[in-house]
Amino acid sequence: MSSDSWIVLKFGGTSINYENFEVIKNIINKYQSEYKNIKILIVLSAIRGVTDKLVDFTKFNKINETKNIIKYIEEKYFTIYNKINNNTINNFIFEKEFNKFKNYILDYENSEDIDINPKIISYGEYLSTFILNDYLKFNNIKSHILDSKNIIKSECNNKEIFDKYIFTKNTTCTRRYGPCCNLKWYWVSTTLR
Repeated sequence: MSSDSWIVLKFGGTSINYENFEVIKNIINKYQSEYKNIKILIVLSAIRGVTDKLVDFTKFNKINETKNIIKYIEEKYFTIYNKINNNTINNFIFEKEFNKFKNYILDYENSEDIDINPKIISYGEYLSTFILNDYLKFNNIKSHILDSKNIIKSECNNKEIFDKYIFTKNTTCTRRYGPCCNLKWYWVSTTLR
């Protein structure tokens, strides 16, 4: 493989737990030792069940479940994060990131942000990526987070298609029915040599 080659690794929701992060780290190490100059792009899902809860929240306007959703997601992610980074400076940063998500949920009913639904729906993926990124750095693997909106672009001019995907595919769009949208708002982590 040439030095500008990429390998893309996708890990689903059942992979997002402390024990499987070790497996992911070993897979990365294997590829890096086997192919010396490759770049690895890692795409992660939210923890199993998180995206479904967030989709339901936004699709059915379940404002009365706000506290339960925040508690559910907080328990899922902080359990993993605390195993990885017990009492480090990054705990403060992770709490700050989680508070952004919490504010999206708490402000949902009054928000005028046209991208609020995809921001909420995709935050599980972001939190998964944030945690894995810290885990990889803690294990001396160079890594940083990329927002896919900055690297993947797609055109979608069909309102019917857009409506179909908005709640089932984490659709993002600059305008509610605008001509340019990403059909998936992934957060990705890359490992670099």
